[in-house]
Amino acid sequence: MLPPVHIVFMKASHTVKNVRTAFKVISRVFRKGYMGFITGPSRTADIERVLSLGVHGPSRFIIMAVEEDFEGRNH
Repeated sequence: MLPPVHIVFMKASHTVKNVRTAFKVISRVFRKGYMGFITGPSRTADIERVLSLGVHGPSRFIIMAVEEDFEGRNH
């Protein structure tokens, strides 16, 4: 369902300490809808008891947290 490699570029200031803090921030931004956390490749054997790896998530998840704006301006 997702590409084999998922790369995210984000501002370093957008990181939070833990999941509880992340949910507080998310609840202020999104009023309704769907949200998902991608933690890595899945592992399932629910289809005819055959083990499948990476069905619901990327094999590699890379986060690039940068200290400046994407246009190149410093904060």
